[in-house]
Amino acid sequence: MATFKLVIRLFKTSFFVTFLFYTIALLIVLSVVVLKDSYKQSLQKQFLNKQPHIKLSYISSVNSKSIDIQKEIEKIKSVSSKIGVVSPYITGSKTFSITGAKITGAARYSGDVKIVGVGDREFVYDFYNLHFLPRGEFNVAYTPLFFLYSFRKSHDLVIFNEALFNSFYPVIESITTLEFRDNNKKLYARFAGKFEDYDETPILYTSLQKANQLLGSQNRIDGFFVNAKDSKDIEVLKDELKKVLKNRFVVTSWLEERAKQQQMFNLFNTLSMIVIAVVVFLTVLFVLLLLYNSIVKKSYHLSVLYTLGFYLKMEIFMVLVGIVFFASAISFVLLQNYAGNILSLFELSYNFDIILHSFYYLFFLDILFLFVSYILIDNSYKLKAKSIF
Repeated sequence: MATFKLVIRLFKTSFFVTFLFYTIALLIVLSVVVLKDSYKQSLQKQFLNKQPHIKLSYISSVNSKSIDIQKEIEKIKSVSSKIGVVSPYITGSKTFSITGAKITGAARYSGDVKIVGVGDREFVYDFYNLHFLPRGEFNVAYTPLFFLYSFRKSHDLVIFNEALFNSFYPVIESITTLEFRDNNKKLYARFAGKFEDYDETPILYTSLQKANQLLGSQNRIDGFFVNAKDSKDIEVLKDELKKVLKNRFVVTSWLEERAKQQQMFNLFNTLSMIVIAVVVFLTVLFVLLLLYNSIVKKSYHLSVLYTLGFYLKMEIFMVLVGIVFFASAISFVLLQNYAGNILSLFELSYNFDIILHSFYYLFFLDILFLFVSYILIDNSYKLKAKSIF
């Protein structure tokens, strides 16, 4: 105990500065890690809850009458127990002039529309019965995959994504019948609501049958949408599907389908790692230079104590261990208490998994710092603290 008192008395200023700077560095690093993880989770929630997770696209074109769709679905489901829902789809783009009747008159849209048609294998949510009411809620809380199962009852319903909805209907006032004009051809459908899928492209979601009509094709099928039971399994499931189905399908995940959002996240991820690396490097460098300078300044005192049998090298290191422990504990507690409030300002998601993930960074930094500190203390002590005899 006496040796620890000697060490603290000799290096109290250096220890205090070390504690202060190391705590600040940890708070900066952990804040960046939490922001990065929260941004990733928010991005996932925006898209994973609004669209199919994985897309299987046939390598060669297929006519739905030439295959048994139900058997295809069963084959896909047999690949992995992680698969939740599978549905056939068709997708394509076309230029339309669309007219819809409203209480106050007609609403019109002219331009390119991306059309997504999804199969009606099973009925999951009875959107028709619950929401076909004038002035009802025109928001869909389900992915296109789940919503479009309701076409088992009515195959000619369509829903718009927000981009098409906003350009077509400034104000919704009633249930609308739509007329699609493509050159001299007219097609009709019934509007069911808007779908918030965070896509800037005008998209119309409908049934497989109606999509074929709108695109001027017949019995066409482009592949299958696959939803994982747990969103955490998407990338693993994608790899499993690629391994088994690579000869028949091109397999892509939700993030690969969203190149712009992926670039944004990769840029944010890269910048955050650069910030972390710079903060860690500067902090470790500063603290270690401070310790080295302190040992050099106190070399005479250390030499006298060394001659008397007080080596103190291990005691200096153990005090540093205590500093690192308390700095980490304070940083972790502050992060746990205030991270939620800070993230809410940026409208980002917050949960304990994010905090838990930051703990791994904390542990790694502590080990790295103590490892380098021990090497520095050992070498500088050998150079400067020698017996005076």
